[in-house]
Amino acid sequence: MFSGGATVGQGLAEAEVKVGATERGTRVPILTPVQHRAVADLAQGHTHGMADEAAGVHRLTVTRWAKNPAFVEELDRLRSESFRSVELSNTVVRIATPS
Repeated sequence: MFSGGATVGQGLAEAEVKVGATERGTRVPILTPVQHRAVADLAQGHTHGMADEAAGVHRLTVTRWAKNPAFVEELDRLRSESFRSVELSNTVVRIATPS
């Protein structure tokens, strides 16, 4: 196996989601590096087509990955982190701005 879960003759874009262990002993899905790249692009507001191109995969690959619960969960997590970061920044600006 290659890193990212791809097997011989199988590109990273077609690799299956693998499962790994966390520090709490629960098992969670692990995305390939290419899938993480696509998730990051989508979390930044890019379209599926833009994420496909940036990840170097077929134009419909990200759309297919978007049906994968592990992919969606990671995308939701990144979007939530981004939203919390913006909320925190707005709070700091309001506190620092004199009335």
